[in-house]
Amino acid sequence: KRLTKDSELTEDILGKIQGIGAGTREKIRSILESGTCSAYEKIKSAETSPKTDFLKIHGVGVQCANKLVKAGFKSVGDLRNCATISEHLNDVQMLGLKYYDDILERIPYSEIQDHEVFLKECLKRVDSSAELTIAGSYRRKSPTSGDIDLLVKGQSRKTYEHFIDALIESGYLKDTLARGQKK
Repeated sequence: KRLTKDSELTEDILGKIQGIGAGTREKIRSILESGTCSAYEKIKSAETSPKTDFLKIHGVGVQCANKLVKAGFKSVGDLRNCATISEHLNDVQMLGLKYYDDILERIPYSEIQDHEVFLKECLKRVDSSAELTIAGSYRRKSPTSGDIDLLVKGQSRKTYEHFIDALIESGYLKDTLARGQKK
């Protein structure tokens, strides 16, 4: 704050700091004078833009997010309240919208431990020789995870197929976002 009162002192100090170019000096000068700079404000506004939120919807990429903004949608709530949303989103994206809040929610480590017990029991009913490991942030012992990454090892691809079918039949899986060779 004292530096803003004496611009000569500010210039003198900034000039003595080695390795700082003119662009960085201008940003520092702006922060000292106004408390912010345009580059920061641009980043901050981008973080709260509708496009940023739309990109968090499973299946929505940059191109689709841009189309949604161009179509006038300003929030995820706007998408949810749109009577003709199927004209803007495909089936996978519609499921992503349906589970938007759930997908963003973090899962506590202790809750994943409970899932692990259930998943291993379910897999053993499908194939008693199969193995299941929970990987990702759970394996790294993070306090929360964004999802549960499973590694399933069985005698054949059928083990995986039967395991997924058993999870659907049990009601554990409510909907399918992807079901292919790897997901």
